[in-house]
Amino acid sequence: DALSSFYYNASNSYHLFFQGFTLADNDDHLSCEISSGDASCLFETVGENPDFYESFVDCIESLRTTDSTPVNNDKSALALVAESTMTSLKQFPNSIEEDEELLESEDLTDLQINAVRARRDEKLCLKKVRLFSEDVRNAMETGLW
Repeated sequence: DALSSFYYNASNSYHLFFQGFTLADNDDHLSCEISSGDASCLFETVGENPDFYESFVDCIESLRTTDSTPVNNDKSALALVAESTMTSLKQFPNSIEEDEELLESEDLTDLQINAVRARRDEKLCLKKVRLFSEDVRNAMETGLW
């Protein structure tokens, strides 16, 4: 008899936190969070939703309505998002490429594999958010947004 399993379409961070494991080749499902003052933004990609549009709309609104965030327009909010993602990325001791090399090695335990996958996926998400915020900012400056 065949046994079929279905795992909720979610990021490796979600799987690790709630189910105790991660999945290989799960780059379509990423999540990460950035914060500034008492405002925070959660970004998630699920399957074919790589552009973060809804997350960005919510994030910009959150940043503009939070008292502790010095943001008075969308361009300022986008700059803050880009800056926050860069700050978060710089806090990691290694790069996405180094994580990929680690995952290719056969020296890692299952726990280490889970940790590296979750860390790598968070970095991928932060990088996508930063690039998207820069694209939106450029589109705003050229009148395309």
